[in-house]
Amino acid sequence: MTATLRRRGRTSETSVAAGERLVSRYSPQGSLAATSSRDVLPATYTRSEPSFAPEWLGAIARRIVELSFRPDGWDSYGAASLQQEAIVAAVDLLASYGSVMQTQPAVSLTSDGGLLFEWRNDESYLEYTASPDGWGHVYYADSSEREWDGPVTECILLEKWLWRASRKSED
Repeated sequence: MTATLRRRGRTSETSVAAGERLVSRYSPQGSLAATSSRDVLPATYTRSEPSFAPEWLGAIARRIVELSFRPDGWDSYGAASLQQEAIVAAVDLLASYGSVMQTQPAVSLTSDGGLLFEWRNDESYLEYTASPDGWGHVYYADSSEREWDGPVTECILLEKWLWRASRKSED
């Protein structure tokens, strides 16, 4: 008696008895017999990437929460409240580039319900705007008169510029 098993796009023939013994390498499987005989079961497979959490990340999270409580019209000119999609875009920036950010950005609301992150030092300035529709926008300028303005998806130097603009100023 045979059964066909489909695994990752491949098909293979195996016996029903063998099919019952297949154990996924991604999660532990066991039986009462294995447990009672103290057999060692495989650990759950988890793929973890090294992560970096800057010391100021908690302060940024608190600031975003604080800004999220501002109602529509918070600036007395009809500004929109913070939109969920802007938070997602901001978190994506922090998750993707947090390891190169050397200092905490200044965080504020935009009038359309987005978030504005700013880094400034003696040599460069970077502004990241997380729009209410979930898109990111970058403006960068430096002391050599280089200037760039455009969507984050087209900013191939974002990592370098974030590192440069978030560097502590020389006192």
